[in-house]
Amino acid sequence: MVFCLFLSVWLNFHQLMKKTLAFALLLWLIPCAVTAQENDTRALFSRAYSLFNQKQLGEAEPLFLKALQDRYVLSDYALYFLGQIASARGTYDWARHYLSQLKEQFPESVWVLEGDLQLAKISLAEKDYARCRQE
Repeated sequence: MVFCLFLSVWLNFHQLMKKTLAFALLLWLIPCAVTAQENDTRALFSRAYSLFNQKQLGEAEPLFLKALQDRYVLSDYALYFLGQIASARGTYDWARHYLSQLKEQFPESVWVLEGDLQLAKISLAEKDYARCRQE
């Protein structure tokens, strides 16, 4: 009888420990995966920014887009630079799209005023003076 009681307690303890260890492992793995992804995205964004500064806009654009998809902490920067790239290419609709997203999603960003200025420059380039006054 005592042996059965001991065995029952032991099995319950063993199952509890398995669940506890699995939970602890899960709690340890999630931050590791997030940190690894964040480091990858940080390196991606850094590479995109470097290419942007070297005027290699065609190579920088997909990297900024990937950083944006990963919801990187500097997504507002990515939107601003994507707006600049689209503007430099003359694809003003895309530039407006990115810069408008910047204003909507990150109204406190340091890039919002620069984005507004870029939107005004786009309107001037298109000789849309009424829109320029609004922006």
